[in-house]
Amino acid sequence: MSATASVPKLSANAETVIQRLYKAGAARDRTKAAIRDACGLNGLKADAALTELLSHDLIEEADSAYCLSDHGRSYVQGKREKKTGPTYINQQTNVHQSVGKVENSSVSLGTVRNASAKTAGAKNDFSATPINFNSLYSVAANGDVGIEKTMPTGTLPYLSAQAHPARAGALAPKRPDNARSGPIPGVRFLLAFSSLRDSLPIPVFDQDKLGRARENQISLPHDVYLSQSHCRFHIKRSKTSNAEELYIEDLASRNGTLVNDAQIESGKPVLLKHGSRLEIGGLSFVIVEVPY
Repeated sequence: MSATASVPKLSANAETVIQRLYKAGAARDRTKAAIRDACGLNGLKADAALTELLSHDLIEEADSAYCLSDHGRSYVQGKREKKTGPTYINQQTNVHQSVGKVENSSVSLGTVRNASAKTAGAKNDFSATPINFNSLYSVAANGDVGIEKTMPTGTLPYLSAQAHPARAGALAPKRPDNARSGPIPGVRFLLAFSSLRDSLPIPVFDQDKLGRARENQISLPHDVYLSQSHCRFHIKRSKTSNAEELYIEDLASRNGTLVNDAQIESGKPVLLKHGSRLEIGGLSFVIVEVPY
């Protein structure tokens, strides 16, 4: 009796999970959380699918990770062997090819071997004409792309620096004090949290004040060790290299501002470099300089 015949028909969720486990390699990809996310299942559905597979001895659990049993591997392989017709789901075909020559819009391919075909090892020579992908997205003279919109309006879902939660009350950035002309600057420096590693880095602009008060350009109201207006950032052009440089100035804060473990003097801006460490209130940051 075949492996597939000895197993009752699995639910769709269990089938999805066992196929996922068949392809998963590392243990981190076979945990319950990884399986749930990869298969698009909520906690209850993932638990039910795993319980179903365990009850049929198709999978095993060890060290908080799941793997296929011998019975489960035979089941999946039997299912895959029974599939007929063209399909692009869970099919693995090894194709080795060498390019003969490229002439105009045609590509000549030689020595094509399909390892999964019955004629594996046979050599075939043929010419292939690639799809002209540019025609799908060509831009017309009026700026429209050559594809049909599925929404009448809409903008790309990319957030600007001003959409950062810590900059919710900030106005649009201004030019540095010593730059009288030119475009409004983009993001050149970021405050990356080293104490809260899963937090979004904060964009920094010239004259930004950081503190607990909502009126600051960078407002962090939940840090009880910050002063209302704790420090200010300056962006200036270097007189030697003409590159933009970031400075920090402590604003007579109660707990002070530390740069690379040294407390700076209030009212005197200090130069920051890429990788400089800051301690401001109860938070630790690393300066990130965005290259041009």
